[in-house]
Amino acid sequence: MGKIIILDELTSNQIAAGEVVERPASVAKEMIENSLDAGATSISVEIENGGISLLRITDNGSGIEKDDMAISFERHATSKIRSAKDLKTISSFGFRGEALASIASVAEVEMVSRYKGESVGNRLVIKGGNIIEENEIGCNQGTIMTVKDLFYNTPARYKFLKKDYTEAGYVEDVVAKMALIHSNVAFKYVNSKKVIIQTSGDGNIINAIYSVYGKDIAKSVIPFELEFEGIKVNGVAGKADTCRNNRSNQIFFVNGRYIKNKTMSSAVDNAYQTIAPAGKFPFVVINVEVNSELVDVNVHPTKTEVRFSDESLIYRAVYNAIRSTMLNQDLVPEDEDNIKEEPKKTITDLFSSYKKVGTYASRPTNDIVPKANYSYKPVNQSSSFAKPSAKEETVSSSEYIKKDPYVPIKERNESLFSDENNNLVQNVKNYKIIGTVFSTYILIQQNDDFYIIDQHAAHERVMYESLVKKVKNGVNTKQMLMIPEIVELKNNEVDIVNSNKELFDKAGFEMEEFGGNSFKISAVPGEITGIAIKELFYDLVDSLQKESGVKEDDRVEYFIFTMACKAAVKANMNLDNREIEALIDKMMSLENPFTCPHGRPTAIKITKSEMEKKFKRSGF
Repeated sequence: MGKIIILDELTSNQIAAGEVVERPASVAKEMIENSLDAGATSISVEIENGGISLLRITDNGSGIEKDDMAISFERHATSKIRSAKDLKTISSFGFRGEALASIASVAEVEMVSRYKGESVGNRLVIKGGNIIEENEIGCNQGTIMTVKDLFYNTPARYKFLKKDYTEAGYVEDVVAKMALIHSNVAFKYVNSKKVIIQTSGDGNIINAIYSVYGKDIAKSVIPFELEFEGIKVNGVAGKADTCRNNRSNQIFFVNGRYIKNKTMSSAVDNAYQTIAPAGKFPFVVINVEVNSELVDVNVHPTKTEVRFSDESLIYRAVYNAIRSTMLNQDLVPEDEDNIKEEPKKTITDLFSSYKKVGTYASRPTNDIVPKANYSYKPVNQSSSFAKPSAKEETVSSSEYIKKDPYVPIKERNESLFSDENNNLVQNVKNYKIIGTVFSTYILIQQNDDFYIIDQHAAHERVMYESLVKKVKNGVNTKQMLMIPEIVELKNNEVDIVNSNKELFDKAGFEMEEFGGNSFKISAVPGEITGIAIKELFYDLVDSLQKESGVKEDDRVEYFIFTMACKAAVKANMNLDNREIEALIDKMMSLENPFTCPHGRPTAIKITKSEMEKKFKRSGF
């Protein structure tokens, strides 16, 4: 007799029901969880065309009894819970009984299974929710689930799917996460007949990480296990060299279930303070083992959001686990195969390729340079740049306090960047460089105007405009690396790089596959000098994964934004007058020198009369 039942109305109404099937990855997730619930120690995932035309899950679990096969496709049919009270103590991955019904309604599904102890298996084919074939079949113990032609009867849902390699990446991400936390299960992921992931199932999470993320990550992570006030926290924490500019490599689980949780994310961020670079996120895999009665997994249809009865306890447990692990380890990155000294970065290098040109066409009349509207507060401290008279109040320029934000200029006045006929002119230095403050802001005086220029924002705009012309016109200036850089990528990232090789080539990269998931970079864009090539490359790959309507122009824009930001001179880097002049010369040549590519202002302006008003000198 079968074990699957259809839940009563009271129980089904208390389930956080909702759409289960969004894309092939959600199908893979539901079916892999069923395999794990069946006690499988070997799970194979095979896809074609990103999982849209074919997705097959094969396991060696306990199998499904013949009497349960047809009923398992009914809504709210499950063997995981029996009544509403069981929702408070859920220990299985599946429990709603919605997945198979939802999948079968939008695809052709074949289930082949032999239950443990049985001598023969059974086969069931269902399409659009209707059974079309049912018979006995010879097969191994376990279950094979084959899903074909996903969304064949729901074109509205089909059109929201991404490109095949993107969908394949989502499926790979599901398999990778499952393989990490269930390191005692052997996973195999095959995409278009090519084996992408294969883990041994030996129970060693480091070996699983090696199989999924490669050697560099595997040797830069530290395993940990801690028990804190009844909460067990285990996993791995990455050293600083595993950091990326997004949280894609921060993976959280509760009782082996993948989740997204702000409390755990915040705990990791705070634990890594002073360890990880600002704005970067380290590689972590964290599993929190907690009594199932203290966590509610029935709060969201996708089951990736949970609610803890004591969030602060979870925060402290994760924070202490990570912090104690990192502070008790040698955090020096180990990369004996690829470590080499980065070339010393000089500010002059950033401007060495600038060429002097003559007069440029005038710009449109709509001015977007912001105008400063500051209030200053004098303090009783002597100024270091001028000796005040006995009757004057002493003021320190470093103690000026900004109270009001800048507002846009209403009337055009940009003499710093144009001549008396409003034509852009380089090489005519009709301005005086006062200096810099905070090693970030350039101070310029021109006639009766005072400019404050953000050196990073200004140079980022310069780099962006230069790179846009290069990429769109196919003009690439390359600089060869004395020692090629070897980068190792995740499997889905390899597909992304291969799909965007033309874009990398136009930008000035010269690279080739170097075995496995590695690429050898032999040349980089001429604008890039003395920065960490590997870090830049990872950031560029991340930028190509951004979803923004998946427009080609958007994808290229993210790519160029990222490269311009990385190549630009940073805040807190000292520029000499020659370098400042080179930057201003380049700004003069641009159609829009007034904002960085992200829309932040590159400069603000304060007129002499405005300053006199602030110092109550007007009328004197």
